[in-house]
Amino acid sequence: ERLQLKRLENLVDREAEALTNWAAPPSPPPERQSRVDADGFLHFKRKARSGPEDWELRGAARPWETLNDGTTDPNGRKYDVKVDGVDLFKLVKGNFWYACEAARAHVTHTWDLAQQVA
Repeated sequence: ERLQLKRLENLVDREAEALTNWAAPPSPPPERQSRVDADGFLHFKRKARSGPEDWELRGAARPWETLNDGTTDPNGRKYDVKVDGVDLFKLVKGNFWYACEAARAHVTHTWDLAQQVA
């Protein structure tokens, strides 16, 4: 029972931290356009081959100007950029339950924790 109580406390703390710096999840990728043949086969439209202007060069192949500009790691891959979040507690105040799925989970877990402590 003590282990479950500690688990719930940690879960509520993690969720509260995530909701104070909450950013909306990224939108899903667009659906691929497809076409169904008369025989029922699916045919997907293929993209044309990209040219050298679209290539992302890595490592020693990159031009000197882009080598140390701070936007890429040593292999030429772009760093993950974190989106600035908002404090969901201050933003929605009275309508916290209807804000998002993460808010509903946080309320539920806080309720469970309060019942265990009482």
